[in-house]
Amino acid sequence: MPISGVLLTCEPERLAEVSEAVKGRARSAVREVRGSTLIVVTDTESMRADRREVEALEAIEGVVAAHVVFSNVEDLAETSPPEGRSS
Repeated sequence: MPISGVLLTCEPERLAEVSEAVKGRARSAVREVRGSTLIVVTDTESMRADRREVEALEAIEGVVAAHVVFSNVEDLAETSPPEGRSS
């Protein structure tokens, strides 16, 4: 399962609203708040799902930008073939 660290830069006046929206998502968690930036961790079942989750975070009203700053996909490499390929 990919685990990613995502920085969400938010409109300062909408920070609390964005934080609540992220908290309402099953695959994302707010870990820290720094100024108008939320540090979010995502935990998804595949790389494709991880991309979709980050895109959904970026689409939240009040989010200015979403930047993936870390991804751990070790367990995917150990347990399954690359996406689009069968074993």
